[in-house]
Amino acid sequence: LHILPTRLIGPRRDLEKNFADMYNSKWSEQSYNLLCDYTVDLASGALEASAPLVPPDVSAAPVVGGQLPMEFPVIAPGARHRAPRYVYTNAFSGSGGGYFDAIQKLDVQGGGSMTMSRVLPPGTFPSEVEFIPRRGAAGAAGDGKVSEEDEDDGFLLYLEYDAAAHKSSLVILDAKDVEGAPLAVCHLPYHVPYTFHGTYKAAASAGAGAR
Repeated sequence: LHILPTRLIGPRRDLEKNFADMYNSKWSEQSYNLLCDYTVDLASGALEASAPLVPPDVSAAPVVGGQLPMEFPVIAPGARHRAPRYVYTNAFSGSGGGYFDAIQKLDVQGGGSMTMSRVLPPGTFPSEVEFIPRRGAAGAAGDGKVSEEDEDDGFLLYLEYDAAAHKSSLVILDAKDVEGAPLAVCHLPYHVPYTFHGTYKAAASAGAGAR
């Protein structure tokens, strides 16, 4: 059995200290996770392997290949019933901005060779990203039938907080080109507080009255 958990890089007590006093918190790569591939023998219950899913690279930003310290991994709905090709996460680039300051796309099958990262300007911070399949794309219903080649046929949506302006924007990226220019940016006249976890579900599969 393969399980894809996130594993904290540094001591748990240091992370709890940050959450206890966010105004005076200090963030480094030790405060984040690596996405790992745990292999469990179902017969014996033994953990046979626990290596990072993509080898880490915490040396510099932007990352050329490898995995940045991360949190909040998401995949395309069409890949939920099989091993995914791509995983999208919030990330910490070490660029000096503090807290989450990047979005990354991990190429799981490629061992990090095609990993992309989008490092935000200092003072801007992303929320958890959400993958939205392109209308009519294969596997848009989350049935696991999308091929690896078409798995990133969709969009990434996230809220980007600008600390200097104290306002948020909705940013839409092409999931095939995370490093490219946004497809759209909707500037909001207010800030949106950080939220933990969300999900996308097409109205057609959500039942009557879904919005």
